[in-house]
Amino acid sequence: MSIINFLPKTATLAPTLTSYDFLKTAAIILMIIDHVGYYFYPENMWFRAVGRMSAPIWFFLIGYAQSRDVGLRMWAACAVLILSNWIFGAAMLPINIIGTMIVFRLILDHIMGRIVTNPNVLYPFVALLFVLEFPSAIILEYGVAAFLMVMAGYMARNRESLSYSNEQFLTFCFVAIAVHALYQVKIFFAAFGTAQEILAGVGMMAVMVLLTAFRPYRYEDLTQKLPKVASGFFRLCGRWSLEIYVFHLILFKIIAGMIGTTPTNFFNFHML
Repeated sequence: MSIINFLPKTATLAPTLTSYDFLKTAAIILMIIDHVGYYFYPENMWFRAVGRMSAPIWFFLIGYAQSRDVGLRMWAACAVLILSNWIFGAAMLPINIIGTMIVFRLILDHIMGRIVTNPNVLYPFVALLFVLEFPSAIILEYGVAAFLMVMAGYMARNRESLSYSNEQFLTFCFVAIAVHALYQVKIFFAAFGTAQEILAGVGMMAVMVLLTAFRPYRYEDLTQKLPKVASGFFRLCGRWSLEIYVFHLILFKIIAGMIGTTPTNFFNFHML
């Protein structure tokens, strides 16, 4: 049997390890590096520069997924993190990334339906999101420009049925990550030095290149060969990423508050 087998659409949560498991594991590691910097080393921007590579993966996968389901887990995760902001005295806005993902899932098919039937509106829509990114980021974490990566994920999953050529698809992916990276390194992370800007920008570009080649695969032989601890780790990250996200954020807030690396003013309600 081949080491790599194509994974049917209905088997993304198969007993064997999948390409989703490995991709989500990489995203979680990058995310934790980012949050270690935010909560424990706020003056060391290298952690944050590395962490910029995580979000494009999550947003791409939102668009790549077949399901648009916004179940109780996502709503509960969003609510728990909003509650934790109030408890630890953090700003209530912007709404956390889970809330952003919920909004994107709810609007994705409607937006893409319009774009698929009228391809000429694609880049005017890109321009609109570019303009709205800064004000929208006050309300939603990462802002609406992140939706461009959701669109890239949708196009990647449905590229054979869309009217766009492969060259047009790759061009759009480049534009999507470029817009996101521009805001990240020049606006939202203005404290980055030149080397950190290069690392974050090139890193995000490299991530998008890899994502355009992403396919659902099942690794049956590799699952058998890996130690159970290793395969269990990849399954944990791949199947429980939402819970890991919520748990580690709350844990980091508690520890950062205890050691004083992040100011904590319990139950101090404020929006911004």
